[in-house]
Amino acid sequence: MRSFAALRMTDQPEGPIGMNAMRALSLVAVVLLGGRIAARPAAADRVITHGPIVGRPTATSMRVWIRTSEQTGFKIVCGTELPLSTASQAVEGRTAGDRDNTGFVDITGLEPDTRYYCGVVVGERLIKTDEESEAGFASFRTLPEPSAYVNADCNPMGLFNITFGVGFGNRSFPDEPELPVYRTIQERHGDDLMFFVMNGDYIYEHNRTRTTAPHGLDLFRADYKHYLDVKPTMARFFRNMPMLFTFDDHEISGETGAGHVGLRRGVGNPPNAHGVYRDIGLRAWHEYAGWADYDRPHFQPIRYGTGSARQNTNILYDPKADFRDLRPRCTSTVHVHIGAKNCGVYAVEEAVDKRRLRVQPPFQHDEEGFSYSIGTHHYFDWTLGNCHFFALDCRGERTLYDPSKDDDPEQFILGEAQMQWLMDGVRNTDADFVFIVSSVNWTVKHTQPRARREELARQGRGKEDGFPGALHERRQLIGLFDSLKKPVIILTGDLHCTFAIQITDNVWEFMCGPLTSDSHSLEKAGDPPFTGIYETGGRKVKIKWASADPSEPAEIEPENYYGIVTVNNVARFRDEDGKTVWLAYEAPQVVVQFREALTGRLAYAEGISLLDMAPR
Repeated sequence: MRSFAALRMTDQPEGPIGMNAMRALSLVAVVLLGGRIAARPAAADRVITHGPIVGRPTATSMRVWIRTSEQTGFKIVCGTELPLSTASQAVEGRTAGDRDNTGFVDITGLEPDTRYYCGVVVGERLIKTDEESEAGFASFRTLPEPSAYVNADCNPMGLFNITFGVGFGNRSFPDEPELPVYRTIQERHGDDLMFFVMNGDYIYEHNRTRTTAPHGLDLFRADYKHYLDVKPTMARFFRNMPMLFTFDDHEISGETGAGHVGLRRGVGNPPNAHGVYRDIGLRAWHEYAGWADYDRPHFQPIRYGTGSARQNTNILYDPKADFRDLRPRCTSTVHVHIGAKNCGVYAVEEAVDKRRLRVQPPFQHDEEGFSYSIGTHHYFDWTLGNCHFFALDCRGERTLYDPSKDDDPEQFILGEAQMQWLMDGVRNTDADFVFIVSSVNWTVKHTQPRARREELARQGRGKEDGFPGALHERRQLIGLFDSLKKPVIILTGDLHCTFAIQITDNVWEFMCGPLTSDSHSLEKAGDPPFTGIYETGGRKVKIKWASADPSEPAEIEPENYYGIVTVNNVARFRDEDGKTVWLAYEAPQVVVQFREALTGRLAYAEGISLLDMAPR
């Protein structure tokens, strides 16, 4: 293994990332963004309470996260050979009490496409990180690099095959046994997958506490710890598989409204979870999941503060703030939190001075000492080989759903800034394949069972989590995707079903999951056919495969699924000297597989070749 370079501290840099953008040979120790709730008690000998978890993979680096029983310094030791020891090459980090005793380090200067083992040292003690493995240590593999595959005659671009996993939706009810899906993925695909995308609903609100009453940061944090505790095969999978995460509604307690300027407390379903928990939930999400993702191009740290306001004015005053360094292109909506008389969602107009922020709409009440936050943008993209991935934020920027405004430009999911970023990105990419990671559905609905839907319609209300409730955005994006004349593959979640849907000649939707959550019915998907032609918002699509139960309530024992996506770019041959030669296909293919969670058996697969595209 190459020698590690010197240790240095960094903040999260701004800007999108490609896989070759982090080549500097350095070891970076950083701690997560986060909160101020004290850590739960732990057994005296349980120094590491959770983790390690690995994420943010590149060809030469990996990020490793842990949580400890109290804030402490630690080292991650790493090597390609066993046994590891306290003398192994190490990266130093520190967990922080105001971040719920979580922390991570970046290990850089690694060899591409190489398996490493890692352990944790606290004090003088080397702690084994995977007791189930023969070695006793967690392991990960770095991503490939083109230089290892280049052949001037048959693979001049250095393409390589890419395989990754995707899924969404965990659930944990009392006395419910853990489903073996993560063990299935680990055993059947652990050596093949380069990374795994947890596409929302990593947590599903243990005992649903957060749906019924006002709550705070402590409950969000408790959910992550609970899921890592009660799902040991999931925790082990996270230790050995590079992870990426998106967030959906259960990570922030609200289905809609986080970007709905003018939204006041008491609006939404349920009344106390209409979106103003976004930044509280994201504080915990960054501590436990968001650390694993690549850089976000329009991100700045979320601001949390205590402010005051006067009735019929639009000035938020905070004596401890400095609003002058807010970057407009990185700023989302302001939330005044639950418990305040002015609770709601506000737009930022300008920083008047150091302590005063002008917002809209005006405040309705005189109020002192209310809790507020200033949000930011969480979408990001990355490239790997000839693939370009765009991970969307489908919860933090959206408006409240109104069934009378499905095609109204004022009802949206992504919002203006994210829409422009996404459209510019897919227009300008030179990748062969475009993947859109969306935590919500694009073609089938996510609504209520039929009887409940009809009742809500009589009341002028409704539920829709996905793009069928934001047709203006969807129409623009699908039109753009289709015009690219290259495969655009949208990986979706949220609705507890698995669907394979061809939207146009060039655009597909694959809903991959749920991993451990219960199944939803076709009624909750808006009554589409089990397979066949389905009209959605004026567009006809082909539903090629579905897992949804036709009945409501569900009468069939639910099945859970995970997705495996393979990009076949090259074929392997040997020359006359026995040396491996990688021959690039003239028309690469993507194969999307849906596999049963319990057994790993193949349930459905679809291949998409560049030859299938509309004529160029």
